[in-house]
Amino acid sequence: MSLKVYNDTHCGVIRSAGTTPRTQWELRQWNLALFHSLLQSTSRDDVMILGDLFDTFSIPLSDFWEVYQMLYEWLDRNPKQALYLVAGNHDLSKTSTTMSSFHLLCSMLGHLFMNVKAILEPTEIPYGYVIPHLPNQDLFDAALAEVPECETRFLHC
Repeated sequence: MSLKVYNDTHCGVIRSAGTTPRTQWELRQWNLALFHSLLQSTSRDDVMILGDLFDTFSIPLSDFWEVYQMLYEWLDRNPKQALYLVAGNHDLSKTSTTMSSFHLLCSMLGHLFMNVKAILEPTEIPYGYVIPHLPNQDLFDAALAEVPECETRFLHC
């Protein structure tokens, strides 16, 4: 068993500087196609998305649906592989009153597939220890100080 790690995919990316509505849409489509090709090239491996799956806490619904379908199909094709979804700073809402696209995706896939692991807090997994985005540097430093003996540390910082 092996692990493929992808990070900062930034699906749902919307850039305004130096773009037009058409080039914004083309960038989003290119980004989704790239993400799809990464998933298509991954079989027989567990997958970790090490933060910033999404470009912001609330992405366009069309992009959310595309990512959901891609991950659903991957999980359906790979029932023995684990999918680790690690929270990144772009994935989370700045307030607890708004559900992020990332949380919604983790909830939806987690209800359907037992092999989806949403990582929102420092967590040990078979491949090592994972520290997702944390709200401030003090919490991140404390989490680093408490990492148990392990071969690999996965960080989104």
